[in-house]
Amino acid sequence: MTAYSSRDGRLNSPGKRGRVDEATEGIATEGGGWLTPRKLKALPRVGVVRTVWPMMWVTCLLMVFESQVRSMGRNEPYAGTMLIPGFWLSDVGLILPVLVVLASGRLRSRLFKSRGLLIYIAAVSYGVAVGLASGNWSSAIATDLRTSLGLVTGLCLAAMVPRRPRSLVAAVVVTSASAIVISTWVLLHSHGVAAISSLGRATTPGFFNINGLSYCLLAPSLILSSVAGGKMLRAISWLSGGFALLVAVVLTETRSLAGTVALSLFLGVAGAVALLAPSRSSGTARKALGKTVGMVVLLCVLVGVVGARYEDRVSAFLSRVRMKGGVTTDINYIERKDEAIAPFRQMDLFDHLTGMGFGAKSPRLGLDGEGVFDLHVGVLNVWWRLGVLWFVGLMAGLLLLIWKYGQAFSRARRRSGRPNQLRKATAIVACAPGVLALAATSLISGGWAVSATISLGIVWGIYRALVSPT
Repeated sequence: MTAYSSRDGRLNSPGKRGRVDEATEGIATEGGGWLTPRKLKALPRVGVVRTVWPMMWVTCLLMVFESQVRSMGRNEPYAGTMLIPGFWLSDVGLILPVLVVLASGRLRSRLFKSRGLLIYIAAVSYGVAVGLASGNWSSAIATDLRTSLGLVTGLCLAAMVPRRPRSLVAAVVVTSASAIVISTWVLLHSHGVAAISSLGRATTPGFFNINGLSYCLLAPSLILSSVAGGKMLRAISWLSGGFALLVAVVLTETRSLAGTVALSLFLGVAGAVALLAPSRSSGTARKALGKTVGMVVLLCVLVGVVGARYEDRVSAFLSRVRMKGGVTTDINYIERKDEAIAPFRQMDLFDHLTGMGFGAKSPRLGLDGEGVFDLHVGVLNVWWRLGVLWFVGLMAGLLLLIWKYGQAFSRARRRSGRPNQLRKATAIVACAPGVLALAATSLISGGWAVSATISLGIVWGIYRALVSPT
């Protein structure tokens, strides 16, 4: 998928003439030109039959989040199904996509030929090595390893999807919307519908674990559905975004979650307009842009109506945002600050350079009296486990992504450059907002969880598929 055509509004290779078959619209070959049905048959297999890959996605993700789903209706959280000592059903969900891709030979495709992935594998290996050398608990090291494996799992899930626009868009949209709906279902099932009318916050770990899938997927789903999705996918993506914002404000009163959703919605609107507006001279592009604007207006109206209906809940949320007593009196701020400072106080200069490795344990106990193995400010876990050098490298990579996103946004809006440059710019504009939203979350609260790494891997895989469609 590249940029919107100025002639007929389809996603194609700019400047390339000829009409595109409906079944293969939006995918250009590496050397230019369109994929005909004959060329499509000649493409490498994606690892599973096209009609089976959605079932693989559902099966794997349900196994990964089995404990959260099965905790509904229980007085205590469900730990999960242990198959053998130290190996859980959720581990099968993480490993199965990797095995499927390995069996299909897809691992050798361009999807996995990335220096970034090699750096990531090196960082994970380093964390495991330091954790073992530091004598950290093997179970804690395994937990961090599962979190890290999530990115490879997401990449493999993306590799299963056929390289066709509607399939790629459907995968992102349905996964993001399902995570939002299922997590809300878990939340309401845990607290009851009465939580809506109560001024108390409704939160549960299962909600945040499942909802974390949408942090990195929401913005790309909004952009991709607006540019290359049908009416149904466009409606699902935008309505799920508005629903996520209402859940964050009305039900959970969570500032970090509301900020992440609001940022995703903003970047989604900006990305869709940037890719559609340059082609507004085309009738198809004008219709797509008009429908997107219409969905945004409808979304604002629905959010306003529901917000007015639950005015008390909105007022309670806004009072938390304003923090009338100042940030130093905010209980969550004090808790997060003390939690973040505790592990670094016991580290000397050498520890700051090398990190404490995977499975590091804080000397401070959590509110539940249990040990703390990960920090709410997700990005600090990188410093804590891998050391300051890896942390600086991560921050430099994030700044580089922001710079590239700005360049790509400008190029896509002006439609300037060669076809391969526009294809890459379009892929960055569509996928980078998800990474930026996840980064914003990790700087405030969250981001160090298997749901976050899986969604990051999916977005990374979709980006690679858009840049290199063959």
